[in-house]
Amino acid sequence: MTAQGDSTADTHADRSADDRHADETTGEMPLDPTETSKSADSLDDTGTNGRVVDLYLTPGTSGQMRQQTHVELVGAGVVGDRYCTGDGHFALDGCAVTLIAREAIEYVATEHGIDLTGGQHRRNIVTEGVDLRRVLDAEVRLGTATIRGTRPRPPCAHLEETAETPGIASALDGRAGICAKVTDPGTVEVGDQSAIVSPDPETAGKMIAERLREETGPDGDRAQGHPSHE
Repeated sequence: MTAQGDSTADTHADRSADDRHADETTGEMPLDPTETSKSADSLDDTGTNGRVVDLYLTPGTSGQMRQQTHVELVGAGVVGDRYCTGDGHFALDGCAVTLIAREAIEYVATEHGIDLTGGQHRRNIVTEGVDLRRVLDAEVRLGTATIRGTRPRPPCAHLEETAETPGIASALDGRAGICAKVTDPGTVEVGDQSAIVSPDPETAGKMIAERLREETGPDGDRAQGHPSHE
């Protein structure tokens, strides 16, 4: 298949930017919240409950994904990957690196009988125990690198053609992962823990509100153990 500059990663390739934005606001999340092993509320403040379980790259547009023990992340993406070299099928801003949850892969295997353990999902980083919704607009450290989730990455027609697996795109609908940009280059290895170093605005607001509730009594007075500094 001829590369067309690696793009909207999906059956939405011909849709307008406004339509693509709608995907991000209508509840279609990268990982179905009913299938994730840890919800956003169950993760601790540091976000260290998850880890990297698989890494993949491919130098060619339609080439088979190659499993790696470690990868180097730079501003353009994963060193050696087709997006980093500009040879990807889609040219997506803010999508230098892609992530998908192992829980989503297991769901697709159980519910649809489709095996994605060989990298057929065509994502770079597979996580476990991470609610990828919480990575959107948050900075997350993986190994010595830091990434920021930018938006959901819907499944695409190109993915189905490359995987030669009918139904893979529909099976991954709503749980196909997210895009991320690299904010701090570094190395990511299989087994590395995840750590949210700068939470997304919504999570940050919840954390601040919870701390304020802990520090004040039911009538808004300062709770014992937290004396006023006035």
